[in-house]
Amino acid sequence: QKSPIVLIAGGKSKGVDEKIKARIFSTPNLEKAILIGDTAEILAANEDSSRYEIASSLDDAVSRARKAAEKLVEKTKTEPPVVLMSPGFASFDMFKNATDRGNQFTKLVESLK
Repeated sequence: QKSPIVLIAGGKSKGVDEKIKARIFSTPNLEKAILIGDTAEILAANEDSSRYEIASSLDDAVSRARKAAEKLVEKTKTEPPVVLMSPGFASFDMFKNATDRGNQFTKLVESLK
């Protein structure tokens, strides 16, 4: 059995590609998408509201992802969930660049220990 996924996705759009949106919500074992950045509302449009949350910042996204993962552990009592950040969009709406986004994500996750 594969682990359930909590996915952090979104960012700055250079034109939302419906293929990217479809990939986000068809991620195998996706339990919850945590949407960030300028694309969050667009990605959420016409999706089942139980499948996503919109975060106001990366810090908020990591916090929401942790809570979603903890709920899954309580609910399923099986494979531990995986929190995955795979934005699918540019970083410059909230960050200096993609490296800055990755470094901030790493620091936030490490602060949870």
